[in-house]
Amino acid sequence: MKRGLDRRALLRGIGGAAALGSVGSGLLGLVGCGPSGDLETGLAACVADAEAARVVGAEVLVALGPSLPTAAELAQRLAGAARAEWEDRASTDRARLFEAVLAQHLADFDAGRLFGVRGWLLSQTEAQLCALVARRRPAEV
Repeated sequence: MKRGLDRRALLRGIGGAAALGSVGSGLLGLVGCGPSGDLETGLAACVADAEAARVVGAEVLVALGPSLPTAAELAQRLAGAARAEWEDRASTDRARLFEAVLAQHLADFDAGRLFGVRGWLLSQTEAQLCALVARRRPAEV
């Protein structure tokens, strides 16, 4: 049975926003602050609930259509021109990587860079981050 976007799972992930004290942080939440070694792992650690992010990410990937990006491609899209800086943060200070991801996420909302999936509006950053988590094997998140 294919698991669809479960509102309860999504809301559970959004609950991380209250813990951060930030309005609009959605599924984002730092899981540990140690260095992760690589950008994909560091980015995957920026979700409050990996299972909820995986469910949302699967829906994002369906919405993207037949040419599904790899986790590496999604990491590149997320980091963009700041890739070298984000890679450094992932290997040395995951909390600073999370700060950069959160700032980009909030800037997406301010600029109207939104991604709609099954009636939910996510920032582009949040949608790509969830898709990245969905593309990784559960043991890698």
